[in-house]
Amino acid sequence: MFLDPVISENRIGLDTKFCYAIETRTDWSFKCRIWRADGEIRVIWSVDQYRDGCAGRFSRMAGIVQDIPERKRAKKVVNQTEEKLAFLLM
Repeated sequence: MFLDPVISENRIGLDTKFCYAIETRTDWSFKCRIWRADGEIRVIWSVDQYRDGCAGRFSRMAGIVQDIPERKRAKKVVNQTEEKLAFLLM
């Protein structure tokens, strides 16, 4: 299901990494390009943790997803604000 919005060039690698994380019961992270519902392609980064269910069987992966371009824009605004503040405090 999580592969549905992922562009085709990234799907095989992500599926392989996901299966490995389940087999080894390890956390994982990935960066990939996705199609948004509005048709725009975006780059996302996700960090996920493996969660065991009953009797040690796989239950789910839980994590967060960030839109990298939005994160970069926010970081730029923070940096610019810090520069302005440093200048004013001189």
